[in-house]
Amino acid sequence: MNKEKVTKDIKCPLFSVIIPCHNVENYVEECLESLVNQTIGIENIEIILVDDCSTDSTIEILQKYESRYSEHILLILLENNVKQGGARNVGLKYATGEYINFVDADDMVRVDLYEILLSLLKNHDCDIVQFRYKIFTEMKELNDDFNTAMNEIMNPDNIRYYEYGKNRKKYLLNSNILNESCTQKLYKRKLLIESGVQYAEGFAYEEPLFTYPLKFYVNNICVLEKPLYYYRRNQQGTSISYMANPKTIFDHLMVQLKLRDFMNACENAKEYRAEMDLYFLHAFYAGSFYFFKLRGWRLPVKLFRFMKQNIEIQVPNYYENRYLDDSSMKEDEMLLDLLKEDLDDLTMQNKIDLALEKVME
Repeated sequence: MNKEKVTKDIKCPLFSVIIPCHNVENYVEECLESLVNQTIGIENIEIILVDDCSTDSTIEILQKYESRYSEHILLILLENNVKQGGARNVGLKYATGEYINFVDADDMVRVDLYEILLSLLKNHDCDIVQFRYKIFTEMKELNDDFNTAMNEIMNPDNIRYYEYGKNRKKYLLNSNILNESCTQKLYKRKLLIESGVQYAEGFAYEEPLFTYPLKFYVNNICVLEKPLYYYRRNQQGTSISYMANPKTIFDHLMVQLKLRDFMNACENAKEYRAEMDLYFLHAFYAGSFYFFKLRGWRLPVKLFRFMKQNIEIQVPNYYENRYLDDSSMKEDEMLLDLLKEDLDDLTMQNKIDLALEKVME
């Protein structure tokens, strides 16, 4: 069992910011500076740092910030590596804020992020606020963004409010309204408690097990169509190393199967079976083709048969799904046609290769 070393308690701030950390000595200070200097005042924020067995000087840097901001930063040291999902789950156990936000330790946020979010929340009682992100490599690339005035960001043309609960069937099919990333969002903690969501532990691509079920609990959301979160293109970062490793595609599949089990037991999802099945077909199966195509890899027939076997178990009548008739589903439908084939391995591999060539043309 993993043990956690925790040094203190922080009492009931407005926002809890959870940051998993692993060997980020070159970047974590810039991340933390963007948080401790928030215009809303650090007294309204608790920062929960979860170190996931770093072997460089990350812990020393985290301890320095914990000492400097002792009333507002909580440092948790894990004895066993549990990857990002497990570290975020640990952080959630200690979060006391009314709202929860996740930040990765090599990324940054606008210094007025929480002032902007609070302004939105004053106008509407939202369960989730989603905002956009921008990719950067060097700090100088963000000067224009950081100099953009808050009132320009908050232009009403940039803000969309959705009564998600009243239009759930419709919005479940639109990932732009509520996407699968966890970092560019603010969550009402009560929503997380009600849904009982947790990240997948010990796997890459851990987020969907946390983010997707929330779509069946959320009632009101706000989407701000401006970047407030800055994602660093870090070649040594965890996500880049995941993408470079073909074996992690199996992690993706296992997380989707865990999510399927969660959703099958979710009372809130029972009336949305067609929408849930469509998501599984796309995320578990068609999405895997996109993973391989983007990385220039060959999708092996053995993996294809594994996916086919699980689709036959989970969605045996997939071809009857009414949403497959939509014109936007033509590419997925082309890939789903492969499931009807019963061929020897060599012939099947050739069919898969041809299909992969056509994906995203």
